[in-house]
Amino acid sequence: MIRKYLWLGCLALVGLSLGTVRAQTEPGAPLVPGPAPALLNASVPLTSTTKPAPGLSQWIVGTDPDCCGPLSDQTPLRTELFIRSGFSFVQGDGQLKNSLDDGWAIEGGARELLFNDRGDAAWTLELGLLNIHNQSDNGPPITLLNFPVRSAQQGTIIVPRQDVHVSAYNRTFVTLGAGREWYLFGSANGTRDGDGARWRIGVDGGGRYGTGKVEFFEIRHRTDVIGGIYGAIHSDVDIPCGCCTFYGGLRAEWDYTWSDILEIQNKSDVGGINLMFSIGVRF
Repeated sequence: MIRKYLWLGCLALVGLSLGTVRAQTEPGAPLVPGPAPALLNASVPLTSTTKPAPGLSQWIVGTDPDCCGPLSDQTPLRTELFIRSGFSFVQGDGQLKNSLDDGWAIEGGARELLFNDRGDAAWTLELGLLNIHNQSDNGPPITLLNFPVRSAQQGTIIVPRQDVHVSAYNRTFVTLGAGREWYLFGSANGTRDGDGARWRIGVDGGGRYGTGKVEFFEIRHRTDVIGGIYGAIHSDVDIPCGCCTFYGGLRAEWDYTWSDILEIQNKSDVGGINLMFSIGVRF
């Protein structure tokens, strides 16, 4: 009797063992060894709240030279932001020119440069905002005919004739132009890993459209829509700095402005020579 119970107990243990093996593997599926699980470095946390130290980014200081990609035939287009300021010398003839002293010009804007494969020449397209201001201390009299004058007591009245003297002339333009650049030393290639300055020269020209305001000693100011053209030459020195290139230079510019702000019987066209200092950045 005891042997019978022992025999039944052995059969039960064998049956339980077979059931466990069947549960671990799918019937008919061979055991295929898989890749070892990736080990985690316990010294590096999965998440971190540590903030980087303050300072200039790698993009600016150039420690990551591939941040913007190389200048090549695949990426020949570059953008420049500029500020120019300098002296404006009045040229030409006519009543308005004879009334003005030399003044000041300031301009800001952006340029697009389309480089060749070597990076030593580029076509340019420029859009800017320009202001030229000229004072007048002792100009000749200018006769205005049949012009409106506002009066607090009588409203707007027509004055048949009056001699006036110009005290200031201010012009504000939107400028659009195109030009060409040449590098005499170096090129725009390799500015992200270069270690020296580069010298370039260029020419450009275009048109201007804006508003003019003449102020007088005797009456209120007069305004008019004005237009003009210009041509310029310039010379700049490029200073590579990581992904950006800073530059500074000189610009000489001739311009001519058409206007009838002093009425048609008085010549109001004005020419000028502008000598300006330029600073900017290319990226």
